[in-house]
Amino acid sequence: MPSILRGLARNALLTAGVVAVSLVAFYPRVTIAEEVSDAERAGESDEDGERFGDIVIKGELVAAANAPGGWSLVRTAENKGDAVAEADIEERIVRTDAAIASRTGGVPTTVVTRHQKIRLGPHEKKVVGTTFAKAIGEDMTRSAKIQQGIAAFYARAETDESAGGPPPMVAMHTYWTEYLRALKPGEVAQRAPIGEPSMMMPMALPPPPPKNTVANVDPDLF
Repeated sequence: MPSILRGLARNALLTAGVVAVSLVAFYPRVTIAEEVSDAERAGESDEDGERFGDIVIKGELVAAANAPGGWSLVRTAENKGDAVAEADIEERIVRTDAAIASRTGGVPTTVVTRHQKIRLGPHEKKVVGTTFAKAIGEDMTRSAKIQQGIAAFYARAETDESAGGPPPMVAMHTYWTEYLRALKPGEVAQRAPIGEPSMMMPMALPPPPPKNTVANVDPDLF
């Protein structure tokens, strides 16, 4: 009997060991995705746009009467190398909400995100116009008109003392384009840190927006 019991105990231990190994082998593993910041995904600065390897890409928001809302994004991609080049890119249109005379900088919000795979031959250049949601285009249309109103307001203030005073506290949208390296498998975009918005000094005059931006304020204020 004792030998039989010892045999049964040994078999039980072997069976338990096989089950344990099976559970370790087949139990689903929890993988932790790597967070990657926008700064790590940004291209290198180039006089013609943003460089990703040999490809330089630039996006401009331009008026287009045949586009929904009257605006389109014109994307220019150029291969500055001597061989075929490829780039996997995330294209964004970003909007900042702020006020002209506010001390607080606006928080950027991405309103359009596109995934673009670009392949160009040696020294090849492509220019492509793309559209986006009509509501965004209409906001940009309003922006262009109101930017002119802002410039006229400050021009009057310089020549007419009665039109002087502090700049108007008006809500403002500014749009621009940016490009990032697309996320690779196993990567996720880094969460934006939660904190106080950046502090800005009040401006006597609004700075002119870059070529690929448009600004929007309430047209009823002018």
